[in-house]
Amino acid sequence: MRRSQNILFALSHPAHLNFFKNMIREFSVDPEKNVFVSVLNRGKLPKIAKWELSEFNLPVFIVGRHRGTFLSIIFEANLLPLFTFMKLIVLKRIDVVISVGGFIPGFCMKVIFRRNLQFDDDPESGKNFFLERLTASQLFIPFYDGIFTKVTPIHTLKEWAYLSPKYFTPKRTTLLKYQLKEKEYIFLREVSTGSLNYMQQDENIILSISGSFPDSFGYVLSLENKSNRNLYPKNWIILEEPIEDIHSLIYYSKMVISSGDSMAREAAMLGVPAIYCGYRIMKANNIMIEKGLLFKVPKENVSSQLKELSKRKESDLEQQQFRNELLTEWVDINELIRKEINN
Repeated sequence: MRRSQNILFALSHPAHLNFFKNMIREFSVDPEKNVFVSVLNRGKLPKIAKWELSEFNLPVFIVGRHRGTFLSIIFEANLLPLFTFMKLIVLKRIDVVISVGGFIPGFCMKVIFRRNLQFDDDPESGKNFFLERLTASQLFIPFYDGIFTKVTPIHTLKEWAYLSPKYFTPKRTTLLKYQLKEKEYIFLREVSTGSLNYMQQDENIILSISGSFPDSFGYVLSLENKSNRNLYPKNWIILEEPIEDIHSLIYYSKMVISSGDSMAREAAMLGVPAIYCGYRIMKANNIMIEKGLLFKVPKENVSSQLKELSKRKESDLEQQQFRNELLTEWVDINELIRKEINN
């Protein structure tokens, strides 16, 4: 009798949890599959993961640590977890690992000749991309036009796995908790610069330009590093993780201003104008820039872009139409994962 398939989802960022949550849910109720989840001890990720996955009754393992320093990233988040991943993979008899840029568990799977599927929307990152190609059984990259073997282009962005109308329906009732009115507030995202992706970026970009924001809007802030939360305007709503239905808060906002790329793309995919004031140049961002909903703007020009976008009068119907257009244009990445695992 064939044993159940053991699947490990290796998560190192809250965005990865959003990405894979639908497939974790689906596989967790499949009698032919055993699902395991590992999370990096990074900020609120363990707390968020345990809260988000509590309904599935799955084992969640903490593997590695990320303190936001260069040495912590190299040793605690990458080198030391190598041994923990190997032990977990062998003891739980993992058949396949699924991750975003998970070249450490990927390496462990490769040396014991087992499959690992990696996703990445940032091949511009250089060294990570090289290590992913080296360790992945298959590497999936949105709209990729290179010629490397084992790299498969996919006609979608990873955020569409949970923001597609097939999987996400915004709820106006979410606004009641924060006493917000539709399209009368701006959603803000301030990322920490304590990661390799953002170490070259200016710190506290949103904070540095907050004085230029007009008083005619309310402001809701998703703040990654809350150690300096008292420096932000007192009348702003600062969200506390885990946040219930954050994407409805984004959907009903007038616009999003983000120093991180992920949330800027999320907003654009929801049909909300998004100002990205971070430094990263990514093809994934360019896809939404070409759609006319994401604007990469240096911090000194954010105020003027905000004023320009505030004149827009998008309706809920227009947002729905835009998302339905993407639904017909883009593939269902969950279906891709399902086929890869079931085949």
